[in-house]
Amino acid sequence: MKSALFRVCILMLLPATLAAGAQQRKIDPTKEADIRELLRVTGMSDIVEKQMGQMAEQAKPLIERSLPPGPRRHEIVETFSKKFLARANSEGLIQRVIPVYDKYLTDDDVKAVLRFYKSPVGQHLLKIMPEMMKEASAAGQQYGEQIAEDVLNEMAQEYPELRQQP
Repeated sequence: MKSALFRVCILMLLPATLAAGAQQRKIDPTKEADIRELLRVTGMSDIVEKQMGQMAEQAKPLIERSLPPGPRRHEIVETFSKKFLARANSEGLIQRVIPVYDKYLTDDDVKAVLRFYKSPVGQHLLKIMPEMMKEASAAGQQYGEQIAEDVLNEMAQEYPELRQQP
């Protein structure tokens, strides 16, 4: 049981861990302060908290499936979720994100992006971005579903077993 639960958690967290550990060199303190300011202005702390909550929720069914049936199964899943969220904090992730920003952006880049996000247009974009991304994601999902349906309909000519039965 312990190894199955451990494997589920590792598989769930491995991509983020690998990306976060990509660079561990010393960052110029001025640039680090600018990156922190950019992360603050763009609401990274709120995003991190939401992502950690989503990750904990997504882990629940994976963990539950990895456990043998029993009366404490639900309790174990809920306890894991609570402990996970208690340890997850925005500063922990921000410390791991800063080297990524440092790797891809110069300090001048960070300052320019920061100026943009502090501008009225940047503030407007930050305000509408969550809803805009939600709608864009839904549009992408609908597009993909339509393509899948069209492809399956075309394939039904060659593969009769794909035709819907009445």
